[in-house]
Formats: sequence, structure tokens, C-alpha cells
Amino acid sequence: MANSGIQIIGYVLALGGLAASIAATFMVEWKRDAPKEGENNSRNYHYSGLWESCSVDRTGTRCCEPYTSIIHLTIELHVARAGMLLNILLSICGLLLTTFGLKCTKCLDGNRLAKNRVVMAGGIFIMSSGLLSLSTTSWYANTIVQSFDQGKRYEFASAMFVSWTGAVLALVGGAFLGIRCPANSERPSLRPQNLQPVSKSGTDYV
Repeated sequence: MANSGIQIIGYVLALGGLAASIAATFMVEWKRDAPKEGENNSRNYHYSGLWESCSVDRTGTRCCEPYTSIIHLTIELHVARAGMLLNILLSICGLLLTTFGLKCTKCLDGNRLAKNRVVMAGGIFIMSSGLLSLSTTSWYANTIVQSFDQGKRYEFASAMFVSWTGAVLALVGGAFLGIRCPANSERPSLRPQNLQPVSKSGTDYV
């Protein structure tokens, strides 16, 4: 069944999107100090994440400190944390729904229409998580760009690119899962079963 293959591809992409979002959420490299012109690349670097910040010296030694005070956190950290955690929650819910509705599973085998609707609902959840991740990461990136006007020089770090990748995977995977089956696969066949062809008048005689 072609549609079953599309569902599996969508499920794998959505699973990859969830893994990327979880990794990005707990990575520390969301932003880093931007080097100034003429600076040596061997200088110390400072990374900031959603949960902690780290400093790396010239020898490569890394020292990290978690954020201990919620009150003193910036608004972008609060928004990014909430957005990424909600994104993960929506993605997990979508994958759980999709698992029950996949054609390769035995759940709801007696009701093909219900299986398709469950998969579509899961796809909508996953696409919503992708949109939320994309908007959250893009908004955080915009705050980094605006910080240049305030004399704070930062640049995008690897966690943001991982998050964007996860968002794209979730959007594509959710779209694949949201593809509906052909109409004739959702409705019972109307063709009469076990009916013998009707003989025309006069042909029954030998």
C-alpha cells in the first residue's frame, strides 16, 4: 500500500524532528560571543543556552554554570524555554496518536476511517510543533540580531541550526502523515458481492 509507505516516511521524519528539538533545547550553544575584527581566534569564548552558560578558554577547558535565578532571566529565555518545551510536548502527543493509526499497526483495524483520522490528527499536532519550534527559534534569532544595536555582539550557535532542522523535519513529516487516503479506501465497496449474473429472458431454456 503506497499510503502506508508515506506514513512510515512521515513518522520517521517526525521522530527525527522530535530528537532534534530535544537535543537543541538542552544544548548550551544557542548564542556565542561574536569575535571583533582583528581578534585572535585563540581567545576565550562565552556560550549561552536556555538552561546554562559556558566559557571556553584558550586551552579548550569548558566551565559551565546553570541559571540559578528564574526572576533575573531575560524575557527571551523565558519565551524560548516555554516554546521549545511546548513544541516537544506537542510532538510527543502527535507521535503517540500516529502510532495508533498507522496502517502497519493492529489498532483500530476494524475501522479504516478512524485510523486515517487518528493519523491526520497526529500529523496536525506534529506540524503545530514544527511551526512553534520554527517561530520560537526565529524569534530568539531576532533578539540576537537586535542586540547588535545595544552594543552586545553575539552570533548564532549550533543549537539554533539544530532547532531549525528539527522544525523542518516536523513540518515535512506532519504533512506526510496528514495526507488522506483515497476516498475509495475510506468507504466500503458498493459493488454487490456474491450475486450471480441475471440471465436474460429465454436464455435459461436448452
